[in-house]
Amino acid sequence: MAVIASLSGLNVAQAKVALDLMIILARLLSGVDGALIIPLTLAVVTSGFPVEERSNVIGIWTGVAGGLGILGMYLSALLVEFTSWRWLFLLPIILGVTSIILALLST
Repeated sequence: MAVIASLSGLNVAQAKVALDLMIILARLLSGVDGALIIPLTLAVVTSGFPVEERSNVIGIWTGVAGGLGILGMYLSALLVEFTSWRWLFLLPIILGVTSIILALLST
């Protein structure tokens, strides 16, 4: 949850800052957070299923992640085309806050 909160906070910074160097620094830190999310989700998937089912679940996890990555590129292009590039950083904030709320409600 801390990684998602950090990623959401960095997206706020990226959407609001005016200096190029600050955007680059925030993007760098966002990349680190994003790189941490992938193994965390895989750890949840592997620990949540018995050994017999893991290969199927990891296959589904891989397909969904790959498919959504491709879909994200197209949706990002549409977002930039019809709105501002800053929306690329504001939209993940909504997703991050929703994820944190759902995580808190599930515990």
